[in-house]
Amino acid sequence: MRYCFFIILSSFILILCKFPSRYSSFAQYQKGMSIPSWKSDEYLSDSLLLSLLALKELGTTNIAITPAWYQLTISSNDIYPTSKTPSDSAVRKIILLADSIGFEIMLKPHIDLEDNSFRGDIRPTNFPQWFSSYLNFILHYAKLAQEFSVPEFCIGAELKKISTRPEWRSLIDTLRRIYNGKLTYAANWDEYPNVNFWQDLDYIGINGYFPLAENREATIEEYLENFQLWLNQIDNFYSKVKKNIIITEIGFRSIKGSGVRPYDWQTQGVMDENSQANAYETILTTLQRKSWLWGIYFWKWDPILYEDPTGYSPYHKKASEVIKRFWR
Repeated sequence: MRYCFFIILSSFILILCKFPSRYSSFAQYQKGMSIPSWKSDEYLSDSLLLSLLALKELGTTNIAITPAWYQLTISSNDIYPTSKTPSDSAVRKIILLADSIGFEIMLKPHIDLEDNSFRGDIRPTNFPQWFSSYLNFILHYAKLAQEFSVPEFCIGAELKKISTRPEWRSLIDTLRRIYNGKLTYAANWDEYPNVNFWQDLDYIGINGYFPLAENREATIEEYLENFQLWLNQIDNFYSKVKKNIIITEIGFRSIKGSGVRPYDWQTQGVMDENSQANAYETILTTLQRKSWLWGIYFWKWDPILYEDPTGYSPYHKKASEVIKRFWR
């Protein structure tokens, strides 16, 4: 009898090894956090190690490193680094340090706008000129990712006004020639069904700032009910595309009614750790049951830890205990 048990167990292990992608999305999804920086030298700080170790303590396995280049307005045609762009030496440092601690890494460069407009509204007046500038920007980071064998690379984020353009396929072909890792694109929560190059990428990426309520007094039960409606839409989408999905960003501020407009980082709000924790509980309770899930990256974790009473960071807040409960 014991011999038969070991035969059955060995056979099951062989099945898991042979078909890892079928099973890994349930138990082994990427437990991620985004670590953006808008300073040239922040990733070079000696305090970065303390921040990464605190993040590891939560059970986080993956990080998304997010440097930014800029354009002036939504109609501009040129993209460039500024004094707020992390230096390449700073990006190299966080890659090497995070790797030494045991994190898996996604390099996820962003385009930000100097007039604080939303990147999702970018619509250049001269698209060929803009796209040439974008190619220069994205190849810069793809080469850096290849240099350090970063396993995942995000080719863009929330560019919903221009993500139906055919030029993206040629960009992906170019990236494949210089970068050997996995590719995704971080579509806005109301953009992902319209992106027309998903089949050219390894994963679908969704920045999931789905509104969970209209009322800032909403309960966690309402959050769960409303999020299920969004999940039903993703289920239907997945049934058509049959490609694993990474929630490349999702986050909530620690303010009252944090689920009402989770994408809004500017609105004034009253500090409320419970609302943020309820939103985290909603996401982790529901998403990890999905067979299509390949990863969740919460927004955000700071390279240098500090108290952020009404911001997105879960550091020293009740949301961090929720993360720990699910991820450790």
